[in-house]
Amino acid sequence: MTIPQAKSTDEGTYICETDDIHPGHTISSPPALIHVQNHEVPVIDPPLQTAMAGKPAEIHCWLPNRPYASLRWRKEEGKIAEDAIDKDGTLTIPNIKSSDEGNYICFTDDIHPGHTVSSAPAHILVEHSQVPEINPPQQTVVANQTAQINCWLPDRPYATLQWRKEDGDLSDKAVDKDGILTIPNVNSTDEGTYVCFTEDVHPGHIISSAPALIHVQNPQIPQVDPSQQTVTVNSVVRISCRLPGRPYATLQWRKEGGDISDKATDNDGVLTIPDVNISDEGTYVCFTDDVHPGHTISSAPALVHVKKPDVLVIDPPQQTVTINETAQIQCSAPNRPYVTLRWRKQDGVINENATDISGFLTIPQAR
Repeated sequence: MTIPQAKSTDEGTYICETDDIHPGHTISSPPALIHVQNHEVPVIDPPLQTAMAGKPAEIHCWLPNRPYASLRWRKEEGKIAEDAIDKDGTLTIPNIKSSDEGNYICFTDDIHPGHTVSSAPAHILVEHSQVPEINPPQQTVVANQTAQINCWLPDRPYATLQWRKEDGDLSDKAVDKDGILTIPNVNSTDEGTYVCFTEDVHPGHIISSAPALIHVQNPQIPQVDPSQQTVTVNSVVRISCRLPGRPYATLQWRKEGGDISDKATDNDGVLTIPDVNISDEGTYVCFTDDVHPGHTISSAPALVHVKKPDVLVIDPPQQTVTINETAQIQCSAPNRPYVTLRWRKQDGVINENATDISGFLTIPQAR
């Protein structure tokens, strides 16, 4: 007896019989047992799924009773997407497209090395969204920073997309280009709900995205400008302080490790120190308690460096020459090799025969 393509229903006990030896008397053989072992094949889940274009899709595969089996995926009639991840029996396609639609097979050769055993096919159907997609759906942006929202129509890379603001107009500084809305230097008026729309799906009929929310958060610390500066003695120092989003905040200044000069003025967050000297050098901090009354909030430090004014060096400072001899004096500005230098005579006029070249004063035939 031959049983081709044995199945589990063929499993059982079989007996051979005859009555040829003693007609009318059946003689039976000892029982013959057939056990049908199920062929081990990878199991997949789900066998069928519909994935939205632009969204991720995932298929799982495993080999029962072999948790450490090496499993891989292939696509029938095509290649798996380059961005797909095939790891530990799980195939993940992060951004599914029309070209990803089809049958996927999980396979292994762990059961019989050298002989590949494949799963039943797992079918992925790709469905195309008819509404614009947006990202991110919500965001919090600090005042004076840039907010950006992306919009696209899956599988329609050349769709014409536009943005509008619910209950208001887009900021004049906003840029709406190729589905990307960019708002630089956001302020509280930019806070709100934004919607991307198109009529490419059904001409004449506007299709809108889900809302995208922008929340604008004002910085909680005063901002100073400049954060550091170098000035010379007798010049003016000026540092500005502001609290973004609070133009009428009360702002004050203090000097770390010392007192602010008596001649300094502190007006509307602007610290001005005229006729600075070396003692004015140091770190200055702007502070306010307007954010949380009773609690002082301080800015980052503003550093002021004060340097002495540049001086000119003469050589020699004094000399004695006899009549008709040549006198020469050199003038230089240390660390400033290209400075323009000139000579003058105090209480008089320099000899008309004298030459003044690059800081060298030469007087021939002094008298």
